[in-house]
Amino acid sequence: MDFIEAIKSNNIHIKESTLIENYDNILFVIINNSIISNNTINNNTIGCNLYLCYNFSILNNTIKNNINSIEIYLSNNNLLKGNNLISSDYRGIELIGSSNNTIKENNLTDGNTGIKIYKESWINITSNNNSIYHNNFINNSINSYDECTNTWYNTIIQEGNYWSDYQGNDEKTAVS
Repeated sequence: MDFIEAIKSNNIHIKESTLIENYDNILFVIINNSIISNNTINNNTIGCNLYLCYNFSILNNTIKNNINSIEIYLSNNNLLKGNNLISSDYRGIELIGSSNNTIKENNLTDGNTGIKIYKESWINITSNNNSIYHNNFINNSINSYDECTNTWYNTIIQEGNYWSDYQGNDEKTAVS
């Protein structure tokens, strides 16, 4: 399959496809309640692009050797889980003006920047209230960049993320 593009649709499920050597392999604009799962997305400019998408799930995909693996613009209430994002030239996951998303159990390895979350000052949009935990950041030049207000630790399960370059000491406290 060459690439997939959809505009103004609902309830799409892209699964078990192999998408290689395109600009945007998956481009969704104004899509709700949809799933991208168990795909192989390799050697592209952008592996997966979401614009104005809500209640979306990106699950268990292998996204490798792309300039950007997953870009999410102005999209809220989405789940990114269980993806392997390998060797992204720029970013594994990028959130711009996107809030209330959950990013968990992903492997972001051997890329430039694992996750980049930022605001667009010129149009006054931020990427706040995202929950990022149980991800593995391994051998990225920059594991994460976040200029907004997000949570990188799940207080319910009391766990955060794995960082291959972490050299600090955690303070241990007793919990009764």
